[in-house]
Amino acid sequence: MTKVPAIDFALPLREQDSADLDERIYGPFESRLLVKAATAVGMAPEDALRGSHIKPDQLREATTRVSARQRLAVYRNIFEHCSDATVFLRAGNAATVCSFGIWGYALMSSSTYLDATHMAFKYLKLTGPLLEKSFDLEGNLAMFEARDRLILGPLLQPVIDFWFAFTVRISKEITQNAFIPEYVEISNRAPAHADAYEKLLGCPVVFGSNRSRICFNQEILGIELPRADTLSFQICDELCSTMLQEMKMATGPACEVRDLIVRTPSDFPSLSEVANRLYTTPRTLRRKRADQGTSYQQILNDVRKSLAIKFLRETRLSMDEIAERVGFSDSRNFRQAFKKWTDTTPSSHRAH
Repeated sequence: MTKVPAIDFALPLREQDSADLDERIYGPFESRLLVKAATAVGMAPEDALRGSHIKPDQLREATTRVSARQRLAVYRNIFEHCSDATVFLRAGNAATVCSFGIWGYALMSSSTYLDATHMAFKYLKLTGPLLEKSFDLEGNLAMFEARDRLILGPLLQPVIDFWFAFTVRISKEITQNAFIPEYVEISNRAPAHADAYEKLLGCPVVFGSNRSRICFNQEILGIELPRADTLSFQICDELCSTMLQEMKMATGPACEVRDLIVRTPSDFPSLSEVANRLYTTPRTLRRKRADQGTSYQQILNDVRKSLAIKFLRETRLSMDEIAERVGFSDSRNFRQAFKKWTDTTPSSHRAH
């Protein structure tokens, strides 16, 4: 019998984000899977993307970014015009660890299924969740639960369908089919295509419940993943952390602050000066940045680090000159700060 490991619920297993739909920008992964599934059952890609301001070719580009509002437009088009009601289940079931890039590889290289679960929720924002998702234990069961956080109305069930099918599919892939759900509960009434749920999810499905969740035996949490790799996991963890920080900096107050700082290298504005230029107060700006999980000092350090690395790699400026340009009085303080930021020395980034 597989031993169930202890669970540290101090980890960030719940993701709640009230940011505006237009400010939440993510990769094209989910939209790509949805459009591909809709196309497979006869819907034109242009029809699936109508009104989203996304072109079919853009879904094949890794640099494409899609807002939550655009993704919901894709969901709405497919929901209203696709002839196959199982399309959202099929889209989720077509996912692989490769579908979500580094986040997916982080799950695959985790030591156990529980570690993969922790990793999934730790960096859940990288996938652009449209639902409030949680992980919990009840009796001998573990469960993933989905709740509506955006008042999705008729789109709630399609979004849940995708996530449930995606979760089961990825769980089976990383455990090499050792993951088997006990049952699934869905709050909606049983639709005409109810049989497709049991077929695609591989377990009994209970409709008309007061919750929407995937339930499985806790013993599965202790399963050792066959492709676990400590070094790969550490690399993926670091990359996910960097991506998450960059995503936080990409929109909203953090982006505005960063833009102001970048405009005046070597003479960086103070918090009060930034607030004044943005027509707000330091207190309000501080609160808004805290909501984004960052601070003025973090943003300033990120700009200094980026500029320093650019100067080191692309110029022949001396250490003293670089130190001055990134706001330090001397190269000694600059070297100490650089070591703290990157855990390496400036000379290791020096242009050759």
